[in-house]
Amino acid sequence: MHLVRRRLWGLAREAQLTPDHHYDPYDRLAPVYDWMAWSLLLPFGGEDRFRGAVVDALGITPGTRVLELGVGTGAMTRRMVDAGARVTGLDLAEPMLERARKKAPEADLRKADILAFEAEEPFDAALLAFVLHEMDPATRAGALSTAARCLRPGGRLVVLDFDGRAPFPIDPVFRLYLRLAEPEVGRDLLEGGLLRCVERAGFAVSERRSLATGTAQVLVATRP
Repeated sequence: MHLVRRRLWGLAREAQLTPDHHYDPYDRLAPVYDWMAWSLLLPFGGEDRFRGAVVDALGITPGTRVLELGVGTGAMTRRMVDAGARVTGLDLAEPMLERARKKAPEADLRKADILAFEAEEPFDAALLAFVLHEMDPATRAGALSTAARCLRPGGRLVVLDFDGRAPFPIDPVFRLYLRLAEPEVGRDLLEGGLLRCVERAGFAVSERRSLATGTAQVLVATRP
């Protein structure tokens, strides 16, 4: 079945088709994505502070091999490279990748389906930043399976995504934003769902940190 899936993806790529699980708006959002991220994070201490906390969770030392599943415009990629990581990043939105390559030309950034990726050698760490909330449960499981498959034994997984622990009055405003701007499929992750999802994938979660006044969370886990 695995070989069949890889072959089907290869045929789709040759025909310039996009997998069903690709969240299409990012092709169109690429020109304004960085401005949106900067604006949304400004009230919570700014983008550098926020993304810096995620890089710290990865435990990067010079030469750490990191697999970034869902590159976006490369904001996290740039910070990981600056910390000394050797980054391989995947994304299906070419307009996002174009911006990421300009930010982090040292990284190996590829247009690829994260569900079908096979690593040439194991990675020390993997990052999924604001990716899982855009996927249905089966696709999330596939993305986490890729991370597990590509990590070395004891390798570290860091997952950054939305959280549902913000205090009043931030919480109702935040949930309104989610209803207006984010896919409905990811709302089940808010109330502990992200933790359960990662644990079901076989990872041992060692830490769950709250970021941006409870609107985001970062999970730190290891591959057994």
